[in-house]
Amino acid sequence: MKKGSFGLNIQCPWRILKHGKLILGSNDIFMPINDGFESEFDWSEIGGSVFDDRVEKIIRDLLPLKVILVCVDEIGDLKIAFEKEVIFEVMPNSSVKVEFWRFINYKTNEHVVFYE
Repeated sequence: MKKGSFGLNIQCPWRILKHGKLILGSNDIFMPINDGFESEFDWSEIGGSVFDDRVEKIIRDLLPLKVILVCVDEIGDLKIAFEKEVIFEVMPNSSVKVEFWRFINYKTNEHVVFYE
C-alpha cells in the first residue's frame, strides 16, 4: 500500500456528496449491505457493509480527484471540495473539546488538530 504525503484522521461523522447528493457516510460502515439481522452482521468483516459496497461501486470510479478548495470554520466543520463536484464534509458532534480530526503532513511531520 502506497502512503501519501498527507493524511486526515477523523473521529467524528463525515460524508461524501456528489452533485449535492449523499453518496457515502460514516454510518454506512455499520450498515449491512443486505437486509440481514444486525445481530448476524459483523461490520469489521470486509465486504459486508454498505460502506464497502459503495466504495467499490462508486468511490473508486471517481479517483483520482484533485482538491479545489478547503474550508474550516470556528466549530471545526471541514469541507474539502474536489473536482467532479465531489465534496467531503466532516462534522464535529460534541460540545466537549476532544479531538475531532487531525490533518498530518508526513513530509514535515506537522499535525493540525481540531480540538486538542
